[in-house]
Amino acid sequence: MPVEEFDVVVAGGGPAGSTVASLVAMPGHRVLLLEKEVFPRYQIGESLLPSTVHGVCRLLGVTDDLAAADFRVRRGGAFRWGARPEPWTFSFADSPRLAGPTSFAYQVERARFDEILLNNAKRKGVEVREGCSVTGVIEGEERV
Repeated sequence: MPVEEFDVVVAGGGPAGSTVASLVAMPGHRVLLLEKEVFPRYQIGESLLPSTVHGVCRLLGVTDDLAAADFRVRRGGAFRWGARPEPWTFSFADSPRLAGPTSFAYQVERARFDEILLNNAKRKGVEVREGCSVTGVIEGEERV
């Protein structure tokens, strides 16, 4: 079996795995990402926050991909907190730090969102292998 060498191996291709793999690969590190599923795969939807869309996703270079996906735009939210029946609502634009063009986020369909992030990791040079379960970790000689 041929020996392959990577600087980092990431287990899991969801948002966290795809994000860290992309960020590590961007300066030139050799990254292998192993994902047990084959994308797209079903996941429950998720509400993103402006810091995710305009911070992390901008760093990753996927803001145009998110806009093109036509996800529902969110300009705030509502919470029911504790035993009180009335919701607490807020607008992202209420914060002076979010006023203007960054006062929105998305309600994403996770299967599509996760696939956007995984495809971006591939574009950033990450070696992505879907359908590959991680079953253990081998440690030795000060390496994993």
